[in-house]
Parts: sequence; structure tokens; C-alpha cells
Amino acid sequence: NGCTSSTTQSIGVYSFPAITPTATPSTICGGTSSLLETGLSASNFAAICITPSPLAIPPAANYLVNNGVASVALSSGTLDDGGWGAIPLGFTFNFFGTTYSSINVGTNGVLQFGAYNAVALGDFIIGALPNNVDPMGAIYGCANDLHCGYAGANVRYWTAGAAPNRKFVISYQVFQYGNAGNPVNFQVVLYETLGQVDIIATQVMSTNSKSIGVNSPNGTIGASAPNCAVNPNTASYWSAQTATIPLGSPQAWKFLPPINYVYNWSVNGVANPATAQLNGASVTTTSTTQTPGASTNYQVYIQDPITSCSQVFQTPVTVIPTPAAPTATNWTQCGPQVPQASVSCPTCTGNQTYNWYTAPTNGTLFQGVINETFNTGTTSGTLYGNATLVNARCRLTNDAASENGALLLGSTGVNSNAYNIDFDTKVVSGNDLNKTIYEIEDKNERNRY
Repeated sequence: NGCTSSTTQSIGVYSFPAITPTATPSTICGGTSSLLETGLSASNFAAICITPSPLAIPPAANYLVNNGVASVALSSGTLDDGGWGAIPLGFTFNFFGTTYSSINVGTNGVLQFGAYNAVALGDFIIGALPNNVDPMGAIYGCANDLHCGYAGANVRYWTAGAAPNRKFVISYQVFQYGNAGNPVNFQVVLYETLGQVDIIATQVMSTNSKSIGVNSPNGTIGASAPNCAVNPNTASYWSAQTATIPLGSPQAWKFLPPINYVYNWSVNGVANPATAQLNGASVTTTSTTQTPGASTNYQVYIQDPITSCSQVFQTPVTVIPTPAAPTATNWTQCGPQVPQASVSCPTCTGNQTYNWYTAPTNGTLFQGVINETFNTGTTSGTLYGNATLVNARCRLTNDAASENGALLLGSTGVNSNAYNIDFDTKVVSGNDLNKTIYEIEDKNERNRY
């Protein structure tokens, strides 16, 4: 019959934070641990400069003040220092973890959540953020000593859009107290679902100390707006600041709320990363320490509880096998010579290198002899030194180095396994006129694997 019917459907596209979970270290030895971290935390709003784009005021906007006259009776105080309670938002709004459906509006640019606080809304001496006096649990639109009762002053609010992406907007066109020639014009926008707060200051000529930002319900956490007029932006600038914002140089900010993300760690390939366990237990923290027995591709499921958006991020950890134990090579010498202490590894794959240290544990790289070969890149290495005869035993000059060796996996510089190899040069036949024989032997019972 040609009749039609239509409805509005709001589609929200919510961004997800740029996250790169890390494993530190990402390459480990067998039996050691790696710290897996998401890099996310939740505590305070983030204050970011945005393009100043004030919203057009619709004809049906609700007036609290019209041309300096109250359209709605104040809940306390006057148009100088007063406020209105329980102004409806049109939706629920999450502020520092608590949801509200209404807001209290102050004449001095303060928007306060929760039970109506006449002292906070009438406060005209605004301190820096955070502020643990009054006003707390509040948005500081452009909070300072203002007056809504001068000619030309208007305070209007409205709700725009469709669920779940509606906006509550309140527009102040007021003046500095005691100076009707200094206009203060700004808007505050609250976003349904996101919990985001925008503040758009088109002209702020008040020379009073003023603050722009958000303050937590207990006043211990607060985020103040940066100065968008300079590059780079000056962080936390609009906190008890007397500077002004001229008409031709507006500034605007978005305040992104802290998000208590949902985490769940597991390994790649599980059926449900949101609920899967790791080593038989649920790991739901922002970081975790793991000790894998083999190379493992860990993953973390992260969900934004405000938007319900989620992603899974991979965090691989590589476990290098422990090097094979080296074998000491005996040394026999005739007469005074330079003895050689050497090891070999017939079962090694060819990518191991030997470093000699002054002690089997917590030693330092030994470099105190005349000739040495370090990091040879092969499966054999040699340490040379000067020989002296001490109590019928021939030892290398540096006694500690002569008796201890350590093996590193030099291809990565990460994995290591120290082997205590005791090289003793000793007399194996008596002295005569022609020769003296010494031998280096490996005391296997003192090897440490």
C-alpha cells in the first residue's frame, strides 16, 4: 500500500589499545623463567588534545540559565556560587568505576557525580588536580570563580544520538565573577558506553586560577588538561592555571577513562582463550612469570569490559637446549714447557663456543695469560699459560684459571651451562737427566653439570 516504517540503529566502532605484550627474556635456558607482561595498567584518565569542534546547540536544548536568569530553580546558592542537582544524563555513565544516571551542575564550571554537595558546587576557589578537598568525584569543565547571572549568560544541556552511543552535552556561556567583559565559553561532553569526557574551550578570558580535568571520588587521582597551544603539548598544564584561551585559539581535550581490562593467559591453540587455564590454573593478571620446559607460544586474551571488545595476542618464548658437557683433553709434556688445558665436545652440534672463567660460578672472563683462544666458534677451545713447578706439581701461572673452565652457548649469548673442570698437571714419571713428564687430567668426579 506504499506505507513504510523505519527505525534508527546506532552502530558503535570502538578502538582497542595498541598492545604489544612482551616476554623478558624471550629466549631462555632450560629451567629458567620469563616474565610475560601485557604492558597495560589502570589507574587514571588519560588527557589528550583533540581538534576543537564545539557541538551545535539544538533548539530543544534545556536551559538552566537563559540570558542571566535561572530557568530552573537552583538546588543551593545563587547564580554566583550555586548549583542544580540530579540533571538527567539520558543514559548510565561510568566514572571511576561507578555508574551514574544524573549529574549535579555548578555555576562555577564544576560537574559533580553522586550525592548533591552544595559546598563543592558553590566552591569558587578551585585548587590543582588532584584535589582531596571539594569538589571530588567531579569534572572540572573550566572551574574557577564564574558568574551565571550577567546579561548574555546561558547554561544549556541536551542528550544526542541513539543507544548505546549517546552523548550528554552541557554548554556554558558565562563570565568571570566581577568582570562581565571576560567571557568563559566551554562545553563538556559525556559519552555513553565509552565513559569518555570531552571538554571544548572556545574562549576562556577569566584571569582567575582555574582547573580543567577530572577528579576521582576520593580526590587522590586526577587528570588535568595539557596545553594544546604549544608543541609538544605541556602535560597537566590546566591545573590552578591563570592563563587564558582567546577566541581565535580554542583548545579541546578528551579524557579517556582508566579501564580494568580482563586478562587470561594460555598457550596457543586452546579452544577458548578467554577461559583456558595455564599449567592447570587460571592466570588472570596483567603479568605472569613462567618456566617452560620447551619453546612455548604463550598468548593472552584481553577484554575491554566497557565495550566488550577483546583480542588475543601471541607472546612466544624460546627455550634453548642445555649444551652438552665438555671433555677435558690430557696433556703430557717433557721438560719445562707451556702446558695447555683444552676441552672438546664430540656430541656438540657445532654452534657452541668455549669461554674460560676464573671460577665455575660467578667468575669473570679470564684474560690474564699470554696466549688465549676465546669464542673460537668451534667445538674445541684452548687456554695457554706459563708453567712453574710447585711442590712437584706443574700448574698454570693463574691457579684459579688453570683449574676451572666454563662453557657458554655463545651463538645467542643467552643460554649458558657452567662445567667445573679441574685440570691438574702432575708428575707422571720421575726426573732424570733427559726429561720430566707432566700430565693434565680431568677429575670427572668434580665436574658440575
